[in-house]
Amino acid sequence: MEEYCRVLVIDDELIIRQGIKHMADWEKEGFQIVGEAGDGQAGLRMIEEFHPHIVLADIVMPVLDGLEFSALLKERYPEIRLIMLSSYDKFEFVRTALLNGASDYILKPMLNAKLLLKTLMDTAAKIPEVQFRYSGRSSFEMQFTRYMSGYQANPDSEELNRRLPHPVYRVLGIHLKLLSEERPGDIRKKTEELFRSSVGMPMISAVLDESVLCMVFNYEEKDDAKCRKKIQEFALKMARRYPRAFLVLSWDYMEFSDTRRIFEDGIRQLLTMKFYFPGKGLAILEGQPIRQEACRFEFETFSRHLESLELDQAVSMCMTYIEGLARAYEEEYKIKNLAKNLLFNYFVELERIGEGGEEIRDACFQDIDGSEDVEAFFEAIRKYVPNQAGFQKERDSLVNGHIEEMIEYIGIHYMEDLKLMDLARQFGFSYCYISTYFKENMAEGFSGYLNKLRIGKAKSLLLNSSQTIAEIGSEVGYTDQSYFGRVFKKLVGVTPGRYRKNSGRPKQ
Repeated sequence: MEEYCRVLVIDDELIIRQGIKHMADWEKEGFQIVGEAGDGQAGLRMIEEFHPHIVLADIVMPVLDGLEFSALLKERYPEIRLIMLSSYDKFEFVRTALLNGASDYILKPMLNAKLLLKTLMDTAAKIPEVQFRYSGRSSFEMQFTRYMSGYQANPDSEELNRRLPHPVYRVLGIHLKLLSEERPGDIRKKTEELFRSSVGMPMISAVLDESVLCMVFNYEEKDDAKCRKKIQEFALKMARRYPRAFLVLSWDYMEFSDTRRIFEDGIRQLLTMKFYFPGKGLAILEGQPIRQEACRFEFETFSRHLESLELDQAVSMCMTYIEGLARAYEEEYKIKNLAKNLLFNYFVELERIGEGGEEIRDACFQDIDGSEDVEAFFEAIRKYVPNQAGFQKERDSLVNGHIEEMIEYIGIHYMEDLKLMDLARQFGFSYCYISTYFKENMAEGFSGYLNKLRIGKAKSLLLNSSQTIAEIGSEVGYTDQSYFGRVFKKLVGVTPGRYRKNSGRPKQ
């Protein structure tokens, strides 16, 4: 029986693995890249899963290097052919690998599609017990993956129209590595099964860069509202299965040829930004996002303020800059490191005048590093940097009437994806100062107040409606049901289900 020659690629450099994977249209030549691993130990586990005919492995790898790997491969899987990848200065290692049973080797600086294909074909010819197929064309799945990775134009149009027959498209992105420690292949399979059972719309998918699941589905234009509701339900189910799940859904569009651009411009960037969406498992884009550029930080002026002990002005500059980074959705690790670098200078100055020490600085930095979202991040800074309350201009402009207006605004919009930054923009004040103002006037922070309001509404719905707990959580502003359950139990003392069962009388 004819079959594809299955190839496993093992190399600790992602760019090498991706380069090999997309170097040629392998299925046309009778090969399938069935898996990729970053070290020899992971490679051995993938051999158990994919049973490759040929393994391409680097000589120098972490955890289990190529020489150790070649010896174990010969011992455990003598039927599998091994091709080693090596640089010029590791040829003695290649020699040892060949003695361990490797079939061939390729020097990495010489690696190209023609050489790799010839080496694979020569090696496959040495496996007489298997008849490999030569199809002359690749599968639709591989065409779609290559299209989304930028290695070919649109996939076969006839097959595309058969699989996605409706006029309206959307792209859904899921970062697999954020979900759990399971293998990406297993997570993908479970996620796609859940999508089909929950959403039930025609769908094609691809895993990009070994970590991002890209799902394209389509539907009739009249079903747009139904589509959004089903995706929200799917996101809730994903959150129950994977508490850290974060999904990004594109705006709707009519031409499949726009798919890759929409994914690159609208989805990929936000997938790594769960930090900016506290309590949310799904972000829905209504149009192409415009990323703001953070302004240059005037470090010289900042240093002069510190040297002159004008700490309020220095902190004001620092916080204004950090807020700008947050508005620009700067990467989490970058905004944290930039904040720590600026605050380090502030803490040094405090220590010089005897108002602080390493303990305060280290505690602040530890809280910044441990913050899971942008609200916790700014809360960590406010906790240790009291001078930011010196924004006198804003203090003078905020009168008592504003707090009533803010409470009214929250009461109207509590079920939306409401953040403190939204409140700051609505009333024209900085994020940091409005946080201090809110806490001073309400004796609790914005998040605490919002959660109490939402949970109060949820308690009423639990007792007076037949809606499911997931529906109630969504209605009061929680797209992540597990997060809703944690907040409810923290404030009420029991889970939503127990609260409803007890008719609103939590156990003492």
